[in-house]
Amino acid sequence: MGLNHYLSDHTDRTITISVVLIAIVAGSVGTMTYLRGKILLSDVIAHSSLAGVYGAFIIGSILAPAAARDMSILIPGALIGGIAATVMCQFLDRYSPLTSSTGLAVTIATLFGTALLLLHHINLAPYPQKGGMSSYLLGNVAHLTQRDLQQILVVSCAVTAVLAIGFRHCSWVIVDPEHAALRGVPVRLVQSVLNGCLVAGTVVGITAMGIVLMVSMLAMPAVGMRPWVRSIRALVFSACAMAAATACIGSFVSIVYSLPTGPVITLTLAATAGVSLLAASIRERLASRSHAHPPAYVCATAAKSDNPHTSERGAR
Repeated sequence: MGLNHYLSDHTDRTITISVVLIAIVAGSVGTMTYLRGKILLSDVIAHSSLAGVYGAFIIGSILAPAAARDMSILIPGALIGGIAATVMCQFLDRYSPLTSSTGLAVTIATLFGTALLLLHHINLAPYPQKGGMSSYLLGNVAHLTQRDLQQILVVSCAVTAVLAIGFRHCSWVIVDPEHAALRGVPVRLVQSVLNGCLVAGTVVGITAMGIVLMVSMLAMPAVGMRPWVRSIRALVFSACAMAAATACIGSFVSIVYSLPTGPVITLTLAATAGVSLLAASIRERLASRSHAHPPAYVCATAAKSDNPHTSERGAR
């Protein structure tokens, strides 16, 4: 398959645009999550939203069997599952003797175990559209439609707009929550909005990337670009650009060679982030060597200025 055929095919364009939108949302939301030190929370939300997806499918199969696999039913279910995971983590952190990491482990074990139980029930029950429900673990872009693309576009635009409008307050809360509270910023409200954007950004990619691989999409762009920038705004833009570029390359490679899109994009992103971190490490080593061993002309100039005879000649 050539590039012209890839660009002219409607299905390939739909897949590429969908994964690019998901990557941009993951890059922006993941950067905020990474700077807050809440990457593990994104893992919990990704696995926990699976319970909401399967629960929504069961309810949709009972109420509207023909539309049980529609994204308009599954995405709200995933949102409910992600919000339930966030609320459960906050409750255990505030009102239980468990540590934060232990609360995350309890939440993911409970809700992901529930998801596997619901998946087992779906496989045994005579639901008409139950085929391929396990694909939400690793993603499947083959059945993406134009309506799915429109829904992904709506969610992506909503999340991006919320982050853009509240970027200043979000940055203050990320850098110093106490100082932000002194300036009158509602810290808990901003944190709740960031958690909501994290939930929405995670569940919007369940169809294409899968629940498991969305965690890497959230984490790796920010990790790969962190050594190269010095501001939150620059990190957000660079992480989005990196995620979008790797999504384009990965989707093209997966379509040309008939490979699963989600894993290919994830491997491409991991390789790009690894090269970025390696280049940043080499740059730091070269910079430290240049500071530790200045050039010869600098040493000669310093020695000449320290020589009293040379200084006297210069004065004469």
